[in-house]
Amino acid sequence: MEPIICNLGAVVPEDEFVRGVRKLCTRYGTLFVADEVATGFGRTGRPLACEHFDLEPDVLCMAKAITLRAHAPDMRLKRNRSSSSPPRSPTRGPSGEHGRRRPRLLLALSLSALQTACHSDFGGNYREAHVNPQSERITLTGRVHGGLPGQAFFQDDPVHVGHAIRQFGQDSHGHRSQLNLFFTDHDYRLTYREKCQELLSGPFGRIYGKSDFYYDRRYHGQPTAFQVEAYSKLLRVEFPEVSNSPPSTHGSIQAVSLVRVLRARPELLVVSATYSPQGDLYVLSVDGARGGDWISPNEIHGEPLIIGGRFYGSGLELKPWYGIPRTFAVEAYLADPQRSWGGTPSLPEELALVNIHYDRNAWVRQDMYQGRDRSVRYLRFPETAEDVALKGIDARRGFGAWTAATWE
Repeated sequence: MEPIICNLGAVVPEDEFVRGVRKLCTRYGTLFVADEVATGFGRTGRPLACEHFDLEPDVLCMAKAITLRAHAPDMRLKRNRSSSSPPRSPTRGPSGEHGRRRPRLLLALSLSALQTACHSDFGGNYREAHVNPQSERITLTGRVHGGLPGQAFFQDDPVHVGHAIRQFGQDSHGHRSQLNLFFTDHDYRLTYREKCQELLSGPFGRIYGKSDFYYDRRYHGQPTAFQVEAYSKLLRVEFPEVSNSPPSTHGSIQAVSLVRVLRARPELLVVSATYSPQGDLYVLSVDGARGGDWISPNEIHGEPLIIGGRFYGSGLELKPWYGIPRTFAVEAYLADPQRSWGGTPSLPEELALVNIHYDRNAWVRQDMYQGRDRSVRYLRFPETAEDVALKGIDARRGFGAWTAATWE
């Protein structure tokens, strides 16, 4: 088993569960095999994910990072067991073409990586982070050794180009939210920030708004890239505060999005369109759902042919079956929503959402249509201290405008 499950999200089991599995394996003479292929080498804040649970596996599987991703061998480490242990399969040598032809090179890379790991800082979990708006650097303080530090913390994960820092918090219902995802260089200078904020979840997976902030100096004129799309329920997002009353004040409209959930093979089709404040179609996302969760667009089938994926700018392909208008009459809709949005009766629609996104998605007015029935609710995403600290930088860079990005 993976000590921390990493496929389609990071699922951290309870300590009692992991230790209970270890005890059962010991009692019945079953080998406990820890799969550290994805979690090893500091990816969870400790050299091995097993260390979070004080776990001693019988077999430890590692790969990938051992040889710096150069066609890693299948490395299996075993600890001594008594002669009464069940028979074990022999350990295979390096797999793949490069493993067969150049085992000495892979072994040398493995040893070098292990030596480096023994003297390296694997990041970790921290209680606080401070953003310097002048230098655009992040400073992490209050490191926590072992386990997670509670409701709010910052998780530093070293990556090949620098650091990935996830900011976690907790909403009023006790759900753990990912408030920000920062990418920095090796000196902790910001290069990119991402916010994923949930708009709705249901049998179609999770519909969310994604904001991208580019601080890399190679970019010129890059605005906040914003779009609405659907994905798996396991996606780490920020959860909103929901109200039936609008906020007392609001700023300018950042974007408008139209989401349609339609019946299609295999079960549901989710079509998400994001418009500029002027109503120009910016991006179209076509996704599928089956078994109560998102599936790859490649698995969508329909008649006429449904093309799944992401379509941007001039490459948009608007098939009549999607029921998505090329332009959205924003002013007319705000004046009379019920009259402006009539839907498309010929489509097998489950529900439709019209989202009005204000103040860089700080709050959203969400109109939900099921047939001719309309319900309204308001979603609020409170600013973090880091969001406030970066406002000055974002304003200087023109974040929030609908302009194209260019590279040097």
